[in-house]
Amino acid sequence: MLLPYRLGTDALPAGFEVYEETATSNAALAFGAAPADRDTTLAALQSAGRITGLQQTFVPTVHADSSIARLLLSLYTDADAAAAAVSQTEPTGEGPADTLDPAALGSGARLLHQPASPSTPELFVAVWSEGPLQFAVTLQGPDAGADLAIAFARAAQQRAADAGGIAGATMPIAPRNDAQALMVGDDLEQAQLPAGAAPAAFSRGGAYLWSNEQLVLDARQPEAIAHLIVAEWGRIAASAQYFTSTDSTRTLLTTAIAAFVDAFGAQRAVEDESLTAATRQAVLPLDPPVQLGDETIAYRATVRWPRAELRESYTIQWRHSAVVLSVTVNVPAGSPQPAYLAGVAGALDAAYLAAGQPESGGTPLSSSASN
Repeated sequence: MLLPYRLGTDALPAGFEVYEETATSNAALAFGAAPADRDTTLAALQSAGRITGLQQTFVPTVHADSSIARLLLSLYTDADAAAAAVSQTEPTGEGPADTLDPAALGSGARLLHQPASPSTPELFVAVWSEGPLQFAVTLQGPDAGADLAIAFARAAQQRAADAGGIAGATMPIAPRNDAQALMVGDDLEQAQLPAGAAPAAFSRGGAYLWSNEQLVLDARQPEAIAHLIVAEWGRIAASAQYFTSTDSTRTLLTTAIAAFVDAFGAQRAVEDESLTAATRQAVLPLDPPVQLGDETIAYRATVRWPRAELRESYTIQWRHSAVVLSVTVNVPAGSPQPAYLAGVAGALDAAYLAAGQPESGGTPLSSSASN
């Protein structure tokens, strides 16, 4: 539902481009909290009437400029819940925020300014709602200003108008079963690759819930894959973590464990090229350097990174019944497959087996995937 309201580079203020897009389901946001706080975080989001969300990050085309803008879309159960979220939005930096004149953004909008502090840059926030959808624009950095924040907000408002407005503004929207996705993500996180098992030149960057919504957002054909994820694959959720290299290559190593309703759906997901993200081009099957689980595949792809940088990625993917595991490394263009990739895959497989193969028996599906 949120895909039509995304901004393309051609709709942004001059000098900015789309850097990345992130699906912000309630489960994904809750997973980002400390493990002991995840259930409480999810309950608070659901109590506020939040259903799901999407975030876009925009950066200047000139690399020397460090300003960053974001558009955050949040879908609520109804217009009242979205309006309440607008009234409760506050900047996340240090110190109090100033309230600026929001007249350029229409009735009910808010425009906030938080001055720079020793640890946080200057921040502007524009927030408003239309029907059950809350919009927020944040702008921070050395060139941040109220006029530029308003320009991003006006671009988002124009995109919503071009998309036909916000449909179903007074119709309550049924909540999703984020609790199931969060529970599965928690279980699979316990079976992830230990940080010490990563190659010596890597440090752990973080972990996240790789949601169905993110797969839809990344796909070449979002509508088609939204149907595949639930109706044919029965994908529930995945735990992912990433490691970054300590050298100048900016190599990114990602390990993921995804749970499906049953082994048949997991097998179809392994074999279906629809899973390939839109940023991957020229996908080439490879002979797997190691055989793991019930079946193993491997492939190489050319990857389009932000700012039109082309890189290579190598993936090993395998299945244990209803669970699919994968290791992907993103390296500079023209690089061969790293020799350590097979070893990392073997270590992830060993960690999963040692954890008792969580979710491998399948889980009843009762959640939605479309964004």
